[in-house]
Amino acid sequence: MVKTCFVIIGYGVKTEYSTGRKLNLDSTFESLIKPVFDELGMECFRAKDIEHSGIIDVPMFEWIYKADIVVADISTLNPNVLYELGVRHALRPFTTIVIAEDNYDKIPFDLNHLLIDPVYHHLGEDIGVKEAKRFDLDIICLQETRIIGQGNIEIDGYILIWSGQPDKHFSGVAILIKKDLLRGYYEIKYVSDQIICISLSIHSQQISIISAYAPTNEYEVDKKLEFYDDLKKITSTIPQKQDLYIGADFNARVGRTKRGDDEWNRILGNFGRRKLNDNGLYLLEYCTQNNLRVCTSFFKHGTWQNPRTKAWHQIDYILCRCNMSHLLTDCYVEPLAECWTDHQMVILQQKVINPPKKQKLKKIKQKKAYCSITTKSIIH
Repeated sequence: MVKTCFVIIGYGVKTEYSTGRKLNLDSTFESLIKPVFDELGMECFRAKDIEHSGIIDVPMFEWIYKADIVVADISTLNPNVLYELGVRHALRPFTTIVIAEDNYDKIPFDLNHLLIDPVYHHLGEDIGVKEAKRFDLDIICLQETRIIGQGNIEIDGYILIWSGQPDKHFSGVAILIKKDLLRGYYEIKYVSDQIICISLSIHSQQISIISAYAPTNEYEVDKKLEFYDDLKKITSTIPQKQDLYIGADFNARVGRTKRGDDEWNRILGNFGRRKLNDNGLYLLEYCTQNNLRVCTSFFKHGTWQNPRTKAWHQIDYILCRCNMSHLLTDCYVEPLAECWTDHQMVILQQKVINPPKKQKLKKIKQKKAYCSITTKSIIH
């Protein structure tokens, strides 16, 4: 007989009133809790998953009593959750697991003597796993994750590796990668809450991937220079012969090249959007110094729509080595991808020569979505 796990948790997006943060409890269940018990071969479900006719109370309390394990998430202090937890704890306390989001600090008196563990990182309205599986993405770069500290967690066949601020849910970057790709040697460099890098081997080729989130154009010049200094330092540690991809929200407008303009030759294409701004100049200078190409500007697609003017802009970019440009086949947006913001997923498609005989297609994708309570970008 298959063992069961009944999860006591709210539904949809709920507010944690002590901090004002919004937590998507459906994402918590589907991406963090259920995969654990699926891997253990247990049937994991919530009250809404119970097939019944009439009111839910009778079958719900039946499962609260008879389930082999009950997990209760008290992150939002939902009264229904607390009541149902009390019923279960009175009946079968030793097979009851109480969990809460890591920013949760106001534990009611009657619960503060319980072991509330594990404490988990809530990763927002969506953490990208659904879309990663839907589009069969291998490596995903994320920005504005707003996850505290540094670390990693396994989520439904993927490993999320993040770097954020030590005590604030602000900025933050991460890389979501298929677990199978990390079976060999890999190296992670946590540079800051704005830059993270991973180097690994894929199809016998050594590659490095950087996820970055640049200050917006309104920031002081010192902050911008500090970001690009850090980016240059991590780039300089990567061998020139090694493939390099950077998926980032650079918050920059690079414009486009004009006929006879050799200033940004091989770096900038003809399809950039809007006029060059200060952030765009910093980005182009960085690309020039490191022999990188703004792949997004060589193909005619916008990545972000201004909510007021409805005009399309390019501020999310995918960069690669200039000597890889002959392998590029397209760079486009994926309108069918659910991105949860006014940004769209950007896909860089290129041929990858896999010696000695085979040729395969490899895709690099980037999107905007919600993570924690703000936005993120994704690259595959």
